[in-house]
Amino acid sequence: MKHIISIFLLLGSLSAQSIAVSLAPYLNIVQEIAGPKIEVHLVVPQGASAHSFDVTPKQIQKLQEDSIWFIVGEPFESRAIKSLNKDHPRIVDLRSGLTLQEELSPCGHDHGSFDPHIWMNPEMMMIQIGTIRDALTDQFPTDSSDIYQRAENVMNKLNKLQAGVSAALSGQTGTIIVSHPAYGYLLSRYGIRQYALEFEGKEPSAKQLSQALDLIREVHATTLFTQKQYSQKAAQRIAEILKLKTVELDPYSSDYFTSIQHIAQAFGQELKEAGS
Repeated sequence: MKHIISIFLLLGSLSAQSIAVSLAPYLNIVQEIAGPKIEVHLVVPQGASAHSFDVTPKQIQKLQEDSIWFIVGEPFESRAIKSLNKDHPRIVDLRSGLTLQEELSPCGHDHGSFDPHIWMNPEMMMIQIGTIRDALTDQFPTDSSDIYQRAENVMNKLNKLQAGVSAALSGQTGTIIVSHPAYGYLLSRYGIRQYALEFEGKEPSAKQLSQALDLIREVHATTLFTQKQYSQKAAQRIAEILKLKTVELDPYSSDYFTSIQHIAQAFGQELKEAGS
């Protein structure tokens, strides 16, 4: 009887465990690897801007109850960590093991900050899956075998995604015009340039707007890619002046695999049209 009670207590403690992820692209992936016994919750609500976000006192309380918090290097994370107990939750930085690239302003200069959109490149995501797997097996050793198998399943999906992305972008050249600079890791892998209208959440100045118009004409862009999380005023103005199509993308979607494939195909189609 004591053994039966112990088993139920163990199952109860596992089901009560929770993990936090900062951004939606990680939500379903971490849940798939962690398995059904673990609750995975999102810190930044879908549709919100992660760059200007701040956690609420209620979220701080929830994070203190979590076993692990997977972070990506957004400014709000370091502010929130200062409000947490030192030993809970365990902080796992998904930038570990990655080669980061500097985030460029519209003028092409770096400002000493690194591009935080580390999930946009499936090959970089594979490294992060290893980090996620190792953190979970360390935290939940009795489930390590199942966690390893589920992580392998996600790796297989990422390999298929990478093949699809390569099919869409390999051999392409040119410049993609975007409202927000979220695509550097995805495009630089193929030697494709991203030109963003805003930087660090700021709308372009009059001078930058003029430069953008000149560059867009030069590269013969046909489409301007926007995001719902950020202002579209400058994008709409430029699209009206140059008669461009606007296409809204969501790199922050929780449906990671569909989102990245869709983005790669949209960029591939734009590069073909701009080059024709």
